[in-house]
Amino acid sequence: MRGISMGERTERDDEISRAPEESIIVPLGTLLWKNL
Repeated sequence: MRGISMGERTERDDEISRAPEESIIVPLGTLLWKNL
């Protein structure tokens, strides 16, 4: 999994519209990354 940064989240917005699963994975990854 790539390092999640604000810039990457913006780019992934387009991918989320294509893959609904990512709309769940990305926020979860962000929460886990913040907890670390």
